[in-house]
Amino acid sequence: MTTVQNRRGQSGEAPRRNWGARLPYIVLVGCMALFAYAFIQRVQEVRGLQADQAALQLQNKQTEQRIKALRRTVRYERTAAYIMNAARSTWGYTLPNEVSINANPHYLHPQVRAAPAPTPTPGPSWKVWWESLTRRS
Repeated sequence: MTTVQNRRGQSGEAPRRNWGARLPYIVLVGCMALFAYAFIQRVQEVRGLQADQAALQLQNKQTEQRIKALRRTVRYERTAAYIMNAARSTWGYTLPNEVSINANPHYLHPQVRAAPAPTPTPGPSWKVWWESLTRRS
């Protein structure tokens, strides 16, 4: 049997791997993978928080608009003109020497009629449908 010499002069057996030199690289790759995973998780969390922030800002803007509209309404309802118009339109109050004219139109009440009697169909309904579907015009 012939022995094969490698560069170092060792005989036949497969060269032994030196894991001691590669271990720091493996640990480094593992740490980088964990860092990348944590970074991606944080980026997704930030994006979700930004979407929530945008939704809350929109909701705040809508609430502010509603508050402004309600303040305008309250300001108008505190005026004498509104109180006078409400008293006249709701209760029909008038000032001295005024004549109240009721301008409400007379509404017609809808009349309810009985439904027409159903027309009898010749034969069973499935047969009538079948004949109407299969009949060629």
